[in-house]
Amino acid sequence: MEYPSPKMSIEEFYVNQERFSTKELKKPLKHNQNDIRIKFLGISEHKPMNDFFYEYSLRNVDNEVDTLWTKSNNRELEYLNLNAGSYEFKVKSKNSDHLFSDTQSLFFTIKPHYTQ
Repeated sequence: MEYPSPKMSIEEFYVNQERFSTKELKKPLKHNQNDIRIKFLGISEHKPMNDFFYEYSLRNVDNEVDTLWTKSNNRELEYLNLNAGSYEFKVKSKNSDHLFSDTQSLFFTIKPHYTQ
């Protein structure tokens, strides 16, 4: 029996321990709003949550350098003291049947300090 690919959801986004909506991320963050925590979840109708593995990357768009994908079974990650710039976070899930979800992306910008 062939099952459908899992779904991927970015559940929560925190800036300096404060929860932000994706709507709030359309405005640039201040230079000191640079501690980021992201929670995400792979969803499948036939597999439990602990049967998922994740691949994610955070790319500073301003650098135009491809970022390697990191593999993990954690559903939460944290980036501390990020530099100013425009970022793209990508995540996808893979279940134990080796089926991948679509990649979910999230964009945000951290403004430089006014002295920069």
